[in-house]
Amino acid sequence: MRVALVVALEIAGSSAMVRAEPVVAEDTGHEAKITYSDTAMGTNVNVFIWTADQKAASMAAQAVFEEMKR
Repeated sequence: MRVALVVALEIAGSSAMVRAEPVVAEDTGHEAKITYSDTAMGTNVNVFIWTADQKAASMAAQAVFEEMKR
């Protein structure tokens, strides 16, 4: 299984960041970009994962958010 993970940090400005559910079409087994967003310590955290495994992507994004809030 190959998973590409990118974390983008942005200082919170005037716009509010809302936790987003992943936007993925039907589970076709094809790789796609999955995006997760949350905030930690006043910083917007965006996680972009390119994978065909949505469950693993969700677990990886959750681990990123937990680490950022630790």
